[in-house]
Amino acid sequence: MREDVGEDCLFRLQVIEQGYRVVHAEEAIVTDRIPERSTGELRARSRMTARNWIGTWSIAKLLNPLRHPRIAFGLWSHKVLR
Repeated sequence: MREDVGEDCLFRLQVIEQGYRVVHAEEAIVTDRIPERSTGELRARSRMTARNWIGTWSIAKLLNPLRHPRIAFGLWSHKVLR
């Protein structure tokens, strides 16, 4: 995994790029540590957003709606246009 990219973003895109499906598992449990101060939260959000942008653009071919209509729609609506 690359250090400059959010692994949760890039991993899914790499799986899709290889022709596999990514499925949401509702029973999955995730824990995360929240910064104690709001400045720490802002820094963390800024870092995550930048890493997700880098990850999304690193597999830009998935943004093509003519080749990958469903994937492209999801990426454009949830990553780029936000």
